[in-house]
Amino acid sequence: MHEANISAVHLVRPENLAWLTGARTHIALMGERGVLEAIITPDHCTFISNAIEACRLEEEEGVPPIQAYGWWETQERERLVQEALGGQQAILDLPALPAALERLRQHFEPDDDAALLQLGRDAGTAIARAVRELRPELTEFEASAHLAKEVIALGMTPVVNLCAGNERLQSRRHPLPTHARLGSKALLVLCARRNGPIVSVSRMVSFTPPDAQEEQRYRTLLEIEAQGLNAAERGGTLEEVFRALQTAYGTHHMPEEITLHHQGGLAGYRPRESRAEPGNTLTVQDGHLLALNPSISGFKVEDTFLRRDGRLLDLTLHDWPTLHIQGRARPGILHPTMTW
Repeated sequence: MHEANISAVHLVRPENLAWLTGARTHIALMGERGVLEAIITPDHCTFISNAIEACRLEEEEGVPPIQAYGWWETQERERLVQEALGGQQAILDLPALPAALERLRQHFEPDDDAALLQLGRDAGTAIARAVRELRPELTEFEASAHLAKEVIALGMTPVVNLCAGNERLQSRRHPLPTHARLGSKALLVLCARRNGPIVSVSRMVSFTPPDAQEEQRYRTLLEIEAQGLNAAERGGTLEEVFRALQTAYGTHHMPEEITLHHQGGLAGYRPRESRAEPGNTLTVQDGHLLALNPSISGFKVEDTFLRRDGRLLDLTLHDWPTLHIQGRARPGILHPTMTW
């Protein structure tokens, strides 16, 4: 830095952060930006991440103490970055597209629909096949290997491939796989890419029938999701989608859950093109892909929808048992006594 006359460096790309820390800081395999930032000056190195990721990065990846912010607190993140820089100008390792071009990239024309439908069907099929190969004694790494095999066999790239067994389901919202065994339950999370576009889908399996409380909690999650989907189908802004979900969490007496994980948003050529969050005035329109992922402790749901002619078309719900929630078929939790 001294030789190059650089006063500060701001690292966000996963490959550079791996060079610095040896940690996995990606969620999406294709992501240009990781979930960790490093501000390096001649005097110190500061690590910054959102509260979804900070504990995992410290406890499982060995990153030194991290300054954390709530995933929705964009101003707090900026404050932490500026505080770490101490008034110095930094070299950033990530260029960005102008906003107007990003908006153009997020819109799909009707001519794209056939390819999107096939991508969604194949992603749903791949994750269904993988889940049916799981057993309680498998590790999360082995479960993710089954998912990767099925995805690649159908000509897609698994740009996100996450797995949590029963032990980690309660505490990890972005569960990069570990050597932990699945145990009684498992969650698989997939973002699959083919020829650029990416769809997202999450599925849950219980190796014993869920009890009444578990079934009710999962159904509550689906009721919460329905409010966000309704807002998107009406053509609301992404802030309005967020507010609809926020209200639903509160109605079901779990307002804190929305602070524990982001709620998804637009999909496209990135797993998350634009998030449903406070202040996002982007309107959900025809030609947009939508992948909401509301969650409550121990449970998660996610499919990718295409908005076309004012309606949401589920691209990824295939070969899976369903529940009917507010007029939509939604994925159930696969278990041994389920029939469909």
